[in-house]
Amino acid sequence: MKEYLASFDNHVLGLVNGFAKRWDFLDQIFIHADYYGVYAAIGLLVVMLVRKRRLFWSAFLSAVLSRFVLVEGIRWFYKRARPGSVMEEIKALVNVSAPAFPSGHTAFYFAVAVAFYPAPSRIPRSLLRG
Repeated sequence: MKEYLASFDNHVLGLVNGFAKRWDFLDQIFIHADYYGVYAAIGLLVVMLVRKRRLFWSAFLSAVLSRFVLVEGIRWFYKRARPGSVMEEIKALVNVSAPAFPSGHTAFYFAVAVAFYPAPSRIPRSLLRG
C-alpha cells in the first residue's frame, strides 16, 4: 500500500509540477494567490468579527488549533521532506524549508470552511449588507 501511495503521489506531483516555470504569468498568479490568499481569509475573519462574533470565534479557534496544534503535532512525529529538496527534477517556485506534510495552508482553509459549514446559507449576503 505504501508503494501505491508513493506512486500516486509522484504521478500527481509530476502532473502539477509540469506547469511550473513554463509560463511566468501563471507562476506569478500561483505565488501571489498563495501569499495573498491568507490575507483574504484573515480579512473575511475580521469582517466576521465585526458582524458575526460567534461564527468568527468558531472559525478562528478551529483555524488556529488545526494549523498550529494539529499540523505541528503531526510534523513533530512524521517528517516528510518537500519534493523539491529530495527530487532534482522538481521545479519549485519558492524555497520553503518546512516539512511538506501536512499542509499548513490546507489545514487552515479547511478548518475555516468547517467552521462556516453549519452556518445558514444567508451568511455571505448578510456580510455584504451589514
